Amino acid sequence: MWCFSQNKEARVGYIKWVKSLATLARRVYRAWLRGDSSKSMPIGMFAPRMPTRGNLVFR
Repeated sequence: MWCFSQNKEARVGYIKWVKSLATLARRVYRAWLRGDSSKSMPIGMFAPRMPTRGNLVFR
């Protein structure tokens, strides 16, 4: 359950808002994977670790 509310309109609106926020965060993360680190996570979302861009060199 994402939202406890007797008011159906408020509950549906909240769930739509959360889904749109998650979609925006997914787009930002995919941009990071492409190398575009200029975008930032929306407020309220926890950013995952940035993708590793270096190579490990063995001697």
